[in-house]
Amino acid sequence: MVFQTALYAIWRERSSRRHGGPWVTVEMLTRAIDKQIQNCISSLRYVFSHPLEGLRRRWFEVSYSS
Repeated sequence: MVFQTALYAIWRERSSRRHGGPWVTVEMLTRAIDKQIQNCISSLRYVFSHPLEGLRRRWFEVSYSS
């Protein structure tokens, strides 16, 4: 999920630059990728004892500790 999101964000930024759009800084691109991952995880509806139920908690622990 992270790889696909990062790849899409980089592709979109490259396309924007090629067509004369505004440039986005690395920090802004990183924040946009992080926000997209948070939104994807938040949109998942987990049932009891789902194998990925701790994913959201772990993502927030890792992303806010760095």
